Amino acid sequence: MSYQIPQTINESIAFPILDEEQKSVVIDFSRHLYMNSNGIAAWIKWVNECGAKKITLINVSVQFLSQVAMISSLVTDNCEIESFKVPLYSEELQEEKELLVSINDVEDDGSGNLNLLFDYATDERASDWEIDVNPESYFEVIISQLRRG
Repeated sequence: MSYQIPQTINESIAFPILDEEQKSVVIDFSRHLYMNSNGIAAWIKWVNECGAKKITLINVSVQFLSQVAMISSLVTDNCEIESFKVPLYSEELQEEKELLVSINDVEDDGSGNLNLLFDYATDERASDWEIDVNPESYFEVIISQLRRG
């Protein structure tokens, strides 16, 4: 089963109801932009009560991963992040962009840092793209997942 997260996660969200045979679900965040406190509570309730053995998160938004950095219970042990967005900023261009990254394109360096296994810092217009978040907190859940194996 697959479920597309809407742009806003709030008190009116209706997460999928899983039947007894469904042991896994894929949650797609590609359209997600905003989550309020009621949406956070609804997500935590659903992720803990849905009964899925595996919840695969794809296209995880910057907004959601930023919330996870502050509220670790948003991603439980039955959740697996498959792909996520990384915010980048170019001082040269005065522009922001988001880069979609697969979990297969990163590695834990063993000291609490996440290595991206490709060069994100350049494109044809600028050479100075930088990660536009605090990497230690933003990537913490990704590093934990990599360590769980």
